Amino acid sequence: MNDFRKYAVKHLGISSNALDKYASITDNYISPTIIEERQLNVAQMDVF
Repeated sequence: MNDFRKYAVKHLGISSNALDKYASITDNYISPTIIEERQLNVAQMDVF
Protein backbone atom coordinates (compact mmCIF):
# COMPACT_ATOMS: atom_id res chain seq x y z
CA MET A 1 0.00 0.00 0.00
CA ASN A 2 2.86 2.39 0.74
CA ASP A 3 4.30 2.17 -2.80
CA PHE A 4 0.88 2.71 -4.32
CA ARG A 5 0.30 5.70 -2.04
CA LYS A 6 3.57 7.31 -3.15
CA TYR A 7 2.72 6.71 -6.80
CA ALA A 8 -0.85 8.02 -6.48
CA VAL A 9 0.12 11.18 -4.63
CA LYS A 10 3.30 12.11 -6.52
CA HIS A 11 2.63 10.91 -10.06
CA LEU A 12 -1.15 10.90 -10.39
CA GLY A 13 -1.81 14.01 -8.34
CA ILE A 14 -4.39 12.43 -6.03
CA SER A 15 -4.63 14.25 -2.71
CA SER A 16 -3.50 12.25 0.30
CA ASN A 17 -6.70 13.13 2.18
CA ALA A 18 -8.88 11.74 -0.61
CA LEU A 19 -6.75 8.60 -0.76
CA ASP A 20 -7.00 8.08 3.01
CA LYS A 21 -10.77 8.59 2.96
CA TYR A 22 -11.19 6.06 0.14
CA ALA A 23 -8.91 3.56 1.90
CA SER A 24 -10.88 3.81 5.16
CA ILE A 25 -14.12 3.05 3.30
CA THR A 26 -12.74 0.09 1.37
CA ASP A 27 -10.99 -1.43 4.40
CA ASN A 28 -14.39 -2.11 5.98
CA TYR A 29 -15.94 -3.61 2.82
CA ILE A 30 -16.22 -7.35 2.39
CA SER A 31 -16.83 -8.51 -1.17
CA PRO A 32 -19.44 -11.28 -1.30
CA THR A 33 -17.97 -14.44 -2.78
CA ILE A 34 -19.09 -17.96 -3.55
CA ILE A 35 -16.72 -20.81 -2.81
CA GLU A 36 -17.33 -23.92 -4.89
CA GLU A 37 -15.64 -27.12 -3.81
CA ARG A 38 -15.12 -29.99 -6.23
CA GLN A 39 -13.31 -33.24 -5.85
CA LEU A 40 -9.99 -31.99 -7.26
CA ASN A 41 -10.11 -28.23 -6.78
CA VAL A 42 -11.72 -25.25 -5.14
CA ALA A 43 -12.99 -22.22 -7.06
CA GLN A 44 -13.80 -18.81 -5.60
CA MET A 45 -16.11 -16.50 -7.55
CA ASP A 46 -17.03 -12.89 -6.92
CA VAL A 47 -20.80 -12.31 -6.86
CA PHE A 48 -20.49 -9.09 -8.83
